[in-house]
Amino acid sequence: MKKIPGCALLLFTLLPVGRSAVVTISGKDTSYANQEIVFDKFADGITKSDEELAQCKVKPDGSFSFQFDISETTFVYAYLGIYRVHLYAEPGRTYDILLPPREDKEMKDVLNPYFSPVIVQLATTKYDENELNMLIRMFNDAFQPYYNKHIEDAAKRTDFTELDKDIPHMEKPFTASQNKFFNDYRRYRYGLLRNLAYEQKTKSISDEYFKGQPVLYNNPAYMELFNQVYDKYFYHFSQTP
Repeated sequence: MKKIPGCALLLFTLLPVGRSAVVTISGKDTSYANQEIVFDKFADGITKSDEELAQCKVKPDGSFSFQFDISETTFVYAYLGIYRVHLYAEPGRTYDILLPPREDKEMKDVLNPYFSPVIVQLATTKYDENELNMLIRMFNDAFQPYYNKHIEDAAKRTDFTELDKDIPHMEKPFTASQNKFFNDYRRYRYGLLRNLAYEQKTKSISDEYFKGQPVLYNNPAYMELFNQVYDKYFYHFSQTP
């Protein structure tokens, strides 16, 4: 019996499964009147090419509404002028979103092949501290200073003994969370920190975070760590017996 090659097996594993449910995204902003808005998701978490989910034309009064089916929590985004706005959409949920003030690209931006959009996580009109997007926003605000600190430590090759103290400190406000996506998101963000500190121990990071673990195809934190750990993997693999 012929075995399935490892990379092919990975591709099979990456295919998302589950029962789909409708997501509704709506809002109103007169500055976007008569504009077309398109929401995409990543076609895959490695190349990060765009795959369209839904589109609509904003009405003259500024109101808009999208609907699309997803089978699991999905990172969705739209390009609006200088912005790339995003949202973590959960199946069956309705989101009334607030758009950033409209600012179109200037010609120099359109012609610039290195133009980088301003990244904005969308806010909703209804505040809920237990809603996934709010949880991720609060966690990222706490996480980023530590990430910046340990990037500096990695550049200086300094001692990383504080790393294992910092992670429990960041984790403490979120330990009661029962949202699996958010729990996985935090775990793989901490993995980024550990990968920074212990870059020479890539195999141990691989074993801890990926060996025997489910592939979280639609979780950006998982895919970011995956892409870092396995960067140039096939090149290095090809150099071994």
